[in-house]
Amino acid sequence: MPTLGRNLRPTSLGGKLVAILTTVGLAGALGITIILALVITPNFNALEAKANAGHIDRTRAALTDYANKIESAVRDYGDWTQSYDYMAHPTAKFEQESFSPLAMSNLSVQGMAYVRPDGRIQIARWYDPATGGERPAMRAALIDTITHTDLARVVGTNNSGRFYARLGPVVAAIGVAQVRRSDGTGTPRGYVLMAREFTSQQISDLLQLNATIDRTARVDTDQLIKGDRTAAIQVPIKGADGHAVAAARFTVPRDVSMVGRRMLLLAVAGSTLLLLLVLM
Repeated sequence: MPTLGRNLRPTSLGGKLVAILTTVGLAGALGITIILALVITPNFNALEAKANAGHIDRTRAALTDYANKIESAVRDYGDWTQSYDYMAHPTAKFEQESFSPLAMSNLSVQGMAYVRPDGRIQIARWYDPATGGERPAMRAALIDTITHTDLARVVGTNNSGRFYARLGPVVAAIGVAQVRRSDGTGTPRGYVLMAREFTSQQISDLLQLNATIDRTARVDTDQLIKGDRTAAIQVPIKGADGHAVAAARFTVPRDVSMVGRRMLLLAVAGSTLLLLLVLM
């Protein structure tokens, strides 16, 4: 009997030791998993959030830069003595030279207009860049936008301004400038406007992404919708009143978060395998 008791005691102690080590190992693996999740996941989420914020900032900068270019072009027509004289004494010669399809094509604009201080339209035209012919429907949309826009507010104290507008089926960047002499003197005799279409291809080229212009969007804030592998981003294109007339939309891969998840899985798997080897 004493001999049998001595043979059974180590086996019982060994079983207890294995059970204790297994429990400790499982608890350690769980603890390591939680620690790694608390360390790795937030850091990679922060990196992804920073990358998405960068995409949004680049989109805003692209929209501003595109509108700035049309504002710069319209300032040349605003601070121009011939424009100043035209507003006082309209001539067909000036209209033929400055509003011809060739002149507007050289400026890369589709629409132009001169507006009197009281809001009356002196002249407004819209040309199809593909055919060089006039588009009455677009001209009417441009006039409607002008009559419903506070141009003085757009210009402010800078003598020029810009905004985006929905003109029928297209979205356009519109630049506005007060009409003064070439040296900037003289009481302003109204406004000159230029409109340039803004297409999905143009925003894609600016962002180097496959982006689209959503003309139905009316949300004034940035939108970010996360999927499993991609994130959809929407940046509003705002009009003269500060509200969205459209939005730039695109998707970006969630590479950072995917790398974070893979790193977490590898770290957990590696630590668990190490604990199993130690237990063995």
